[in-house]
Amino acid sequence: MQPPVAVMFDWCNTIVKTDKLDFAILSRVLTSMNLPHIDLSDIPSNKVELYLSCALGYRWKEAVNMYEKIAGMNINARSMSPNENVLELLEFLSHHKINMGIVSNKRGPNLRNEVQNLGLGKYFSVILGSGDTAENKPSPEPIFAALDIMGIAPSERVFFVGDSDSDIESAKRARCVPIAYDNTSIEGVLSFANFKDLGNFMANLLC
Repeated sequence: MQPPVAVMFDWCNTIVKTDKLDFAILSRVLTSMNLPHIDLSDIPSNKVELYLSCALGYRWKEAVNMYEKIAGMNINARSMSPNENVLELLEFLSHHKINMGIVSNKRGPNLRNEVQNLGLGKYFSVILGSGDTAENKPSPEPIFAALDIMGIAPSERVFFVGDSDSDIESAKRARCVPIAYDNTSIEGVLSFANFKDLGNFMANLLC
């Protein structure tokens, strides 16, 4: 495998620890959208986002915005923290002059506020969230948009690190290399249980 020229990251439950999905809020959202028949009880939590994005189609963005409004997702950065060893990885990639970006389905303004409040903005040349592009992950559009801002073409030298199925699907459709963080349930995808192991992998490629 060739070393990366760019590494893109998801935000929630990848770079930072955040709360898992609140199924009570999801139920309220679906009821408000006159879609109470959608049953999430048998869907694994790490697959809910991908499932709903497919099930809701063009109404997916509406559901995301409603969820964030109810849940108050623009939480203070003090209630979240970077995952263990993520800062070391960001420093390492920055030292080796690897372009980095964030592509998240969290609303763009809230996302950028959280990144800046945690002092991580200096590492990323692009930070895109929901509303910044016409479509969210699992569409490849947000990754394409981020790479366009970077001036980098999609290729196997662009890595995308994320924890959910929608992250992996988006990366594949964007013709980039998907890397699963803390998620070993996706067959045929490079995965790491923690950022220390991911950092060692990057070091072997770059050093």
